[in-house]
Amino acid sequence: MLAFLNRIFSVPEFESTNQSRIANLLLISVWVLLGTAVILSLLLLLLDSTTPIAERLVIVLGPSLLVVFAGVIILWLLRLRHLQIAGVVLSSILFIAIIFAIYNSGLGVSSPSVAGFVVVIILAASLSEGRFPVLIFTLLSILVSLAFLIGQQQGILTITTSTLPPIVSWIVFFFVFILSGALLSVALRRLNAALDRAQQSEQSLREMANVLEIRVAERTKALEISAEISRRLSTILDQEQLVAEVVREVQRAFGYYHTHIYLLDEKKQNLVLAGGTGEAGRMLLTAGHKMSTSRGLVGEAAQSRQTVLAPDVRQRPEWVSNRLLPETAAEIAVPILLGHELKGVLDVQHNVINGLTESDRILLESITNQVAVALENARLYADAQGRGQREALVNAIGQKIQRAGSVDAVLQIAIQELGQALDSQTAKIQIGRIES
Repeated sequence: MLAFLNRIFSVPEFESTNQSRIANLLLISVWVLLGTAVILSLLLLLLDSTTPIAERLVIVLGPSLLVVFAGVIILWLLRLRHLQIAGVVLSSILFIAIIFAIYNSGLGVSSPSVAGFVVVIILAASLSEGRFPVLIFTLLSILVSLAFLIGQQQGILTITTSTLPPIVSWIVFFFVFILSGALLSVALRRLNAALDRAQQSEQSLREMANVLEIRVAERTKALEISAEISRRLSTILDQEQLVAEVVREVQRAFGYYHTHIYLLDEKKQNLVLAGGTGEAGRMLLTAGHKMSTSRGLVGEAAQSRQTVLAPDVRQRPEWVSNRLLPETAAEIAVPILLGHELKGVLDVQHNVINGLTESDRILLESITNQVAVALENARLYADAQGRGQREALVNAIGQKIQRAGSVDAVLQIAIQELGQALDSQTAKIQIGRIES
């Protein structure tokens, strides 16, 4: 029994808050309508002594059965989640009941029941998510009222004194007042909720605009810094100075906890530290710090040729801690690539969890692209400078040999110059006869 009552007096769950509100209002309105119909029917049967009992039964049972049948239909539609249809049916039944009350009152448009049309309009507005039902019932209310007025003026409807008991009229007014108050309260709550949502949306938009302005400013600043670093890198042709400049500028410009660069050794097995910031960087450089390409986040970036971002290093089991950097909370390792060739890895660490984000990844990848080009330029410059020095040395030795006056002098010059060029403590030339 309790389960049956619970099914009757409960409403299905809806994802939308507004739909849940409409469903609850529908359920309440149906039971108020049914209760009012029952009470009015009993009062008419018991208190109207001027009308024969058979005629009273016909007058009472017809509308009452119509209201009960409509209530069952509305509850069924509510179970099927057809809220819009159920709202239209409820508003229509109430509209028909008001027309019936106006007609039987004998007062025409002077009947107080005409005010019930306002209740129907408010009910339609509260039970619908659009304006169409409200417009329809507003237009119908105007047309029906006009029809009653024309009927009275043309003599089609006879105006008589009401024979209904006063208690019945009071019940009708009570129902109209209660339902009107409830519907107006719901409408006001909807209006207030809409205003609150509008204010929240405005606040959210304002906050979003502020966030976007901050992000644009940060992005603009980052691009300016990246351009400045690129400009500086283009003027540096010494690899050691280049690496030192990169780590210093990146750490200074963005306030990172620590920045360092690893370069791949000739055997392509280890990443050797080439530059680092702060005292930790100096100590690591002095110790000749290096890492295997298969170890830690730096090694993962080297092997995968892709950026490795760890907003919280504690969540990455492959992360390798460093006792000289105890405050590291986030880390990003960006491979320095020239095409598909790995030059090294730029490693940035921060002492704030989630202090490194996708924005840092995009920025640092842009910088490493410039670093790769700058490193290649420095290598090419060093190679060209070495070739130039060798060619100059060869030319100088050749000129000295040409000025020598004897074979012994030529051999002596060759030994001395080659020993100095090769930084050798001993040098000798062996002359012999080739045996055939």
